[in-house]
Amino acid sequence: MDVEWFLRCGRNLRALLVDQVFSHFRVSADAKTSEMIRSGQITDRHCEERENYRRKHVYSQWPGLTEEQARKKFERRQKLYRILYKAMKMRYVLRYLCSARERGKS
Repeated sequence: MDVEWFLRCGRNLRALLVDQVFSHFRVSADAKTSEMIRSGQITDRHCEERENYRRKHVYSQWPGLTEEQARKKFERRQKLYRILYKAMKMRYVLRYLCSARERGKS
């Protein structure tokens, strides 16, 4: 539900890494994903839903590719974005360490 909304909206948006919390959410026993969040395990049902969303909203970006080719392209991009995300987060860590060092000097 939320995932599908984010996927549809994300087609026309550019993401920006921001070092700030904008919202929190509460996990209740009645929530669809509460057990998955508590256990850290993704259920088969969730894997199937994710793959369906990917077919509908992600793989369809590349109409000339087979589903397998699109999946591989998606996975390569996902790995690249994870590397870029971690590299960008390092800027914040380094900035924090430098400011902590400056505060320690005063």
